[in-house]
Amino acid sequence: ESAALLVLSSVIKLAGHETRLFIDRDEHDLLGALRRFSPDVLGLPIDIGGQAWGMALARRLRRDLPQPLIVMGTWPTLELEDAMAQPELGFVIPGECDVGLPALLDALGAGRERFDDVPGLCWREPDGSWQQNDAPSYLQDLDRLPAPDVALFDPYPYLQHLGVRRFVSGRGCPNRCTYCFNNELTGRTASLGPYVRRKSPQRFVTEIVDTLSTYPTRHVHMGDDLFASDLGWLRGFSPLYRKRVGLPFTCNATPMGIVPET
Repeated sequence: ESAALLVLSSVIKLAGHETRLFIDRDEHDLLGALRRFSPDVLGLPIDIGGQAWGMALARRLRRDLPQPLIVMGTWPTLELEDAMAQPELGFVIPGECDVGLPALLDALGAGRERFDDVPGLCWREPDGSWQQNDAPSYLQDLDRLPAPDVALFDPYPYLQHLGVRRFVSGRGCPNRCTYCFNNELTGRTASLGPYVRRKSPQRFVTEIVDTLSTYPTRHVHMGDDLFASDLGWLRGFSPLYRKRVGLPFTCNATPMGIVPET
């Protein structure tokens, strides 16, 4: 499961729009499924390393379907010039999309032809030139986000039977490993505010409890880049999780971040 997609779906629904997930590899006839659903807009997340697959799919979508296509993900975030060089693309949202994506959907729904006020959007003018709008500041209070739309993956039941549920408590990573995209993004986006942010322990545990009440599991994975990086946060989280959830969990950590109390 993509934690980013779950949150984006909730944000979009909160803005009054409908969402539906289609997984390319799990659709016998993806284009047929999309035609039957008949969406107004198509969104395609492309991760770094997946741009060959992503652009091949984007070309199919643009060739055979009339809907506007919005591309997001770590590939356009880190290689924006490469994304904007693709003639099939007209809308690209690099970085976090919680503000820009619902604003763009509202603008498209209103029939607008200019998008100068959509935060963070890169968009192609009718003459083929690109406009790049200023990115919004990073959302600091992640408790303000709606709960993840865990029903987004319901069309693919096998995902509900894997025996593991994945949760993410925050955004960003405090480490600056030179091989990692977090190091690059931190430098590029310093003007947008603190990069590392986290939900409160109370909100995060409630999110887990609410999800597991509908989708039980035997194991939980914390998908944060570094879950065990903040000892103070762990002090608040651990007793709440033990009391309200109590399932075994795995998480990501580094040896340098582990002390006896951790």
